[in-house]
Amino acid sequence: MEPTRPGGARLPAAWRRHAPWLAGFVVLVLLSLVLLREPLGERLWPQARIDRLLAEGRQALAEGRLDQADGGGARQKFEAAQALDSDRGEARAGLAQVGQAALARARSAISGGRLAEARHWLALAADLQVPRAQVAAVVASLRQA
Repeated sequence: MEPTRPGGARLPAAWRRHAPWLAGFVVLVLLSLVLLREPLGERLWPQARIDRLLAEGRQALAEGRLDQADGGGARQKFEAAQALDSDRGEARAGLAQVGQAALARARSAISGGRLAEARHWLALAADLQVPRAQVAAVVASLRQA
C-alpha cells in the first residue's frame, strides 16, 4: 500500500522516495537523545551534577571515606562540587567537615600509638585549612607521643 495524505490523496513521488530516510533519521535522533540524556543534561543543567556530587560527598563522609585516591572520597567529591560552582557554601562546609573528621582521626591515631597515620590525617586537615590553632594542638600531642 502506498503512503497517502489524510484526505486520501497520494504523496508525491519525492516524498515516497525520501520517507524511509526521514523516518530513519528521526529514529536515530530519538535514540541519540535517549542514550545521551545524562551527558546532555549535565551540560545543560550543571546544577544537578553539583547536587549529586554534594550528596555523594555527604554519603562518603558518613561512611568514613575522607580521602581516596580513586576519587571516591568525601574530599574529592566536595572539591569537585566546589570547582563547578565556587559560590556554593555547601561544598566549603563539607570540606570543613572533612577537615574536622581528619583532625579527630589524627587524635585517635595518636592515642592508639599510630603516629604515621596521625601524620597523614594531620596533613589532610592542614590541606583543608582547618584552623591553625586546632592543628597546632594536635601536632603538640603528636610531638609528645
